[in-house]
Amino acid sequence: MPRALKSTSRLWAQSKGPATRYRDRKRLRLPDGTSKEVTGYGPTKQAATDDLYKKVQANLEAFVQVDTLTVRELFAEFLQHKRSVKGNKAKTMFNGVKDFRLHVAPAIGDLPVVQVTLRNLQDIQYTLTRQEKYRSAELVTVLLKSFYKYIVKRYRDEIEAGLKLRNVAADLDNIKRPPDLKAKPELWTIDQVQAFLAFSKRRYDSSKRSLMYPLFYTALAAGLRRGELLVLNRAPCKPVWSPGPPSTTSALPNSWCVTTRSTPETPPKPAWAFATSRYRPNSPPF
Repeated sequence: MPRALKSTSRLWAQSKGPATRYRDRKRLRLPDGTSKEVTGYGPTKQAATDDLYKKVQANLEAFVQVDTLTVRELFAEFLQHKRSVKGNKAKTMFNGVKDFRLHVAPAIGDLPVVQVTLRNLQDIQYTLTRQEKYRSAELVTVLLKSFYKYIVKRYRDEIEAGLKLRNVAADLDNIKRPPDLKAKPELWTIDQVQAFLAFSKRRYDSSKRSLMYPLFYTALAAGLRRGELLVLNRAPCKPVWSPGPPSTTSALPNSWCVTTRSTPETPPKPAWAFATSRYRPNSPPF
């Protein structure tokens, strides 16, 4: 015997007789995107709820084509929903469409969504990991979970009425990269540092837009991290005469910044080191 649905009916004050003593209501979202309020009546709470769901099922019988919707058709609906949500970036949606076209659509795009199994989704993961495309496998997994979460919520009324659709993506395992593929930091040699500074200096001297050389010079000379570089500012400063650029083994105090904007002369002009406060948010960055 099927289990009775939990009743949410209430006593109806405007009832005209015992047969409509209780009323149960539900806002039904139809597959075509429209909403409709369905009401059930009965002499008891459970009778009103049973009458409500009979009417819900009758309203959904006209939309039996939901069973035949393919993954490709539902993804187009999912994409339209994403575009209507405030805060979603266009680049994120573009990447999602690209991942779907390259990896999801060739495998399950033409399958009815009710026929897609967990094995189908796992095959997509395994294909990408065998090709060592671990980042793509991670993004596709996130995309599939978001897609299934949407369609299960979108067709919840049809699922309650008997549509055989469940969130199979919820059982997908997260992608685990092999430990030997993790990025390892590469340390520069002294020659590489000098070549980088020389190239940056040439760009700095020949262009009005390339202004990053003082920042690079300060970071390498003083050994500052990115967060420490961001709080540096130029004012107030006191010029300090320096005989030349510091060596690669020397270090400046963290409260100093260095600039070397100069014209090539013989002998060349020395570098200037500016002592500055680290916590002046109103000061312009250099």
